[in-house]
Amino acid sequence: MIVENGEWIIHGLSWNDPYRIRSPKELVNWINEAGFLPLFGNGVKGFSVEEHVSPDYCWTGDREQDPWEWREIIDEMTRPRIIEHQNWQCMEYGYLWLILDREKSIYAALGNSRNVIYINPEKNIVISVASYFKPAVMDRVDFIREYIEPFVCKLI
Repeated sequence: MIVENGEWIIHGLSWNDPYRIRSPKELVNWINEAGFLPLFGNGVKGFSVEEHVSPDYCWTGDREQDPWEWREIIDEMTRPRIIEHQNWQCMEYGYLWLILDREKSIYAALGNSRNVIYINPEKNIVISVASYFKPAVMDRVDFIREYIEPFVCKLI
């Protein structure tokens, strides 16, 4: 997304482009394949939702076609579901996510090589850590909660 002549412009794919992402499900599949995908262009060509959808329906409010509205649909699709009596390292297990604090709805996904996606809805923040595997490295969730989250909260 850039400003041209004082107006915000989204550069995406044409409506008929066969490579265009057409639905929230396609977007989730693409994000899962890439591992992470920012909403807007970021200097890395092709690495954003914006560049893979049609700008024709952006910010129209059309829940079926507007990628901005898909955020709510994706949230509903990926919201943690609790499976009771399953724990890992004293944390309750949710649907592909670990519930770190049930009262505050803080949860995280832990991936290969200690990759972490940490979500704190109360503070409206998402923190992601991508890393290489290293034996005996400190717990990334503790690192996020103790150092990164307080730092980010001071910025917002």
